[in-house]
Amino acid sequence: ATDIIDTTGSYNFTLSKVSGPGNIEGNSGSKVGYYSYLDNISFSEIGTYVVDVNVSGYPGSFVGKLKFIVPPEKDFCDVARFGGCDSVEGNEILAIPEFSNVVPVDEVMPIMVGVVDSTSGFLDSAFSGTIEVNKVTGPGELYGILSMTGGPWFNFNHLKFSEVGFYTIRFFEESLTKYKESILNINVVETVNGSSILPLSELKVYPNPFGDEVVITSTHDLKGFILQLSNSLGQTVLQKNVSNSLNKIRIDTSKLGLGVYFVTLTDSQHLKVNTFKIVK
Repeated sequence: ATDIIDTTGSYNFTLSKVSGPGNIEGNSGSKVGYYSYLDNISFSEIGTYVVDVNVSGYPGSFVGKLKFIVPPEKDFCDVARFGGCDSVEGNEILAIPEFSNVVPVDEVMPIMVGVVDSTSGFLDSAFSGTIEVNKVTGPGELYGILSMTGGPWFNFNHLKFSEVGFYTIRFFEESLTKYKESILNINVVETVNGSSILPLSELKVYPNPFGDEVVITSTHDLKGFILQLSNSLGQTVLQKNVSNSLNKIRIDTSKLGLGVYFVTLTDSQHLKVNTFKIVK
């Protein structure tokens, strides 16, 4: 009636499967208390599960139900800087939007996150830990599931933004000295025609790492796009308006110092936004 948590009782919470193709794994029971945090639950097979939440110690029988959808695991190895995973010891968080850096307000933005070795570019296939995300700047709130535990990589597929505008978010591990954080710039728009977002698969930025030149190619005409190159501090070091019909752009980077940079492609109406992380 009030939605207020009862702190006077002492209960035991357990999970039991009602339906689903596999089994519930992990510790599905809890210590006696007025609330419980079951933080290591997993499922053995892909599919949809209905789970009972059983409460003992409650005056009268009480059962709640939860529905879980367990999708196929997405392979993050082929997205690493040079592609692939290896038994390397990662030292840097790698966060890459699945589709684009643009998202409608209050809609889900899926982002794949892992740990990469900054020297070789390979994903750490043995990583296990907790990666969190929070907002650095932006007009509204970042909400959803902001922390994931396990490994070797994570699909943050419940992130949403409450207001239209430009945001900067950071993914980090508790040990900031061991794992360098990853910064993403996100453009949240009112409405987006799905066909107006350039799929990441149709854009290429190479070589990476780069030297005196960066090349951008697209299967679409890039006329009208704004190309921006920024450093790890978010400072713009180069900007170019594409005024001609082109499918390939070459950028002279010979005067840039060593470090991490971000290539951002935005159309004139800020409805097509893609960002790539590159290293010199």
